[in-house]
Amino acid sequence: MNQDLDINKLNNLKIKKINSKRFNVINILDKYPEFNTLFDTVLVTANDKLVHKFLKKQLSFLDISKYLMKIINLREFRKYRYLRPNNTQDIIDLAEYVGLKVDKLCVKPWDEIFSLYSNITPFYC
Repeated sequence: MNQDLDINKLNNLKIKKINSKRFNVINILDKYPEFNTLFDTVLVTANDKLVHKFLKKQLSFLDISKYLMKIINLREFRKYRYLRPNNTQDIIDLAEYVGLKVDKLCVKPWDEIFSLYSNITPFYC
């Protein structure tokens, strides 16, 4: 057992109902199916990719939930709430696609513009 863990503090926690308007990411649970589907892959992959971008300082902490909600509400991913994987390759392929979609959605406009002109040498007077 960890010496730093104070059980008394844990026992005095006051758990309150979450304000879903303030913390809208909790609404994911309303969309989450009760059985194992490919939606698990969409949700976990998107979250992992967004957290990775946050750790690399490419997104703010608040952007994680904003983009996660945007991704899971995309029409192309809604169908996965009802589809079960047939094999591991289904999961691998979907995870790869979700990762690419996250990358595409999280590009800042100035990054796209900069990438278009990155091969041009600036002219200085």
